Amino acid sequence: MKSRKSNRQGLLFAHGRSMAGNGVALALALGAVIAAVPAGAATMNLVDNGDFETVDTRTGNTNSAALDQLASPPGATWDVYNSLPGGWVKTAGSGGIEIQTNTTIPLNAHSGSHYVELDSSTNQGFSNSGMTQNVTFANAGTYLLSFWYSPRVNTPDETSNNTNIISYSLGTLVTGTVSGPSLATPWQQWTEITNQFNVQSNNTSLTLTFQAMGQQETLGGFIDTVSITAVPLPAAAWLFLSALGGLGLVKRRQQLA
Repeated sequence: MKSRKSNRQGLLFAHGRSMAGNGVALALALGAVIAAVPAGAATMNLVDNGDFETVDTRTGNTNSAALDQLASPPGATWDVYNSLPGGWVKTAGSGGIEIQTNTTIPLNAHSGSHYVELDSSTNQGFSNSGMTQNVTFANAGTYLLSFWYSPRVNTPDETSNNTNIISYSLGTLVTGTVSGPSLATPWQQWTEITNQFNVQSNNTSLTLTFQAMGQQETLGGFIDTVSITAVPLPAAAWLFLSALGGLGLVKRRQQLA
């Protein structure tokens, strides 16, 4: 009798796909989808040192200030760097990445005590600058680019040769510009800029770029708290998918009974 029961189960498993129908296939597919979503994917920032708070002993080009000594009186409170920890590098032909601190002007960083200005005070003959970082997406899916912006000069860009304007891009998936001051981007305040986008393939690498635009006079837009995070499915969608998967598993169990 025991051998007969084993044979019956084997037969049912052999024909399980036709007996359970689309429910089993759906359950298996949903399991694969859920397993592919890494724990904490909704909060993990794919941008390294997006708040510019990681510092080291590298030296600036203008004030010869070590990055980890900024805002330590009586030393310099800002300087311009060719690169920053985390993989940030200045774009070719740009003046460098200016790091300011909470003691540079009457504006505190959005997070921590460091932020970036991309119309840099440089001794290289030009001030408009840019910075890039390569970002790798292990999984395809929907993501959100977020950063915080503040205009330095309190003059509307349409009357000041766009001195505060900054362009940004992520490969070809995201492109845009931001400027101020305006009702949307007030002076001496931080405003969040967001862009949602889709990555089609696993293990995709894209270049994140910020670039100062307009008049070069060492006064421009500020950037802080840069992040790229996965956009989670809404709770209702997870409940719906889980319910569908459960139906498939129940149907299979019924066939095996």
